[in-house]
Parts: sequence; C-alpha cells; structure tokens
Amino acid sequence: AGHPGGQIMSGHVDVRVQVAAPPDVVWAAANDPSAWAGAGHPVSGFVQDGERVRFRVTTPPDGAGRVFSYQVERIADERSRTVYSRRFDSADFLYSHVWFGYEPAGRGTEMRCVVDFETRAEASHDDAGMAAAIERGLARNLQETARRIEDAAEGTGAR
Repeated sequence: AGHPGGQIMSGHVDVRVQVAAPPDVVWAAANDPSAWAGAGHPVSGFVQDGERVRFRVTTPPDGAGRVFSYQVERIADERSRTVYSRRFDSADFLYSHVWFGYEPAGRGTEMRCVVDFETRAEASHDDAGMAAAIERGLARNLQETARRIEDAAEGTGAR
C-alpha cells in the first residue's frame, strides 16, 4: 500500500444515483443525521452548530477484519442543495474532501457525491485501491439511501 516510490498521488471518485423523489424530499431525508445509521452510515458523537456538524464514523470490519475510524466536519447549504465535508483524524488520508449535490433530474433527483483525497504512505490501500473501495462503499450507501427515500416518498405520495 502507499505511494509508489514515495511519489505524492491523489484520488478522485464521482458517484451519481437517481432517486425517484423530488429534490426537496431527497434533500431533507439525505441530510437528516438521525436517519444515517439506518442507511448504513455508522456515525456517533454529533456536535452541531447551525449548518455545521461534526461527528465520528467507525466502519464495520472489512474483509480483512480492519475497522476504520475518523472525524467528519460537514457543512450543508440548503439553498444551493450542496454539502461540503472533510474527513480528518484518519490513519489513511492526508486529506479527504467530499461534496454532495442534489439536482432535479427528470421526474426525480440526481444525488451526486464527489470525493477528492490523498492517501498516506502507510495507508491500507494505494490511491487506486482506495478510490475503488470508496466508490464501492459510496455506491452502496447512496443506493440504500435512495431506496429508503423512495420507500418513504411512496408511503406519503411525495413521488
């Protein structure tokens, strides 16, 4: 793992998921911290100050039994329907910046997540491996979030 020949590398991931619900419904549901754990986002220790929230993520064990834990600071801007987030206090990342966007798309909403990061030399994966792992996890989490939002919207007639 780490950087080949000590070179500084970086990674980029861009995941998009279609949600069969209006943008205001998707925004409200996707940005409700009380719903995150049920959608597979293992979070704790919330501290909120207006639109800024900090919390800890502790992942379930991966295939090799490793558990990862890190802090997140997240700032939501409801007017633009965007969220900026950064991951820190992580053994794997020098930095990790995450952007979420929610845009009308046809009769629903496109939920998009872009991650830019740089792994540490001693990280569990090199940048390419980390990008693949992040993309798999993001796709799974966003699809589960979309499913939960669609199920709730269907129950309220908000689709």
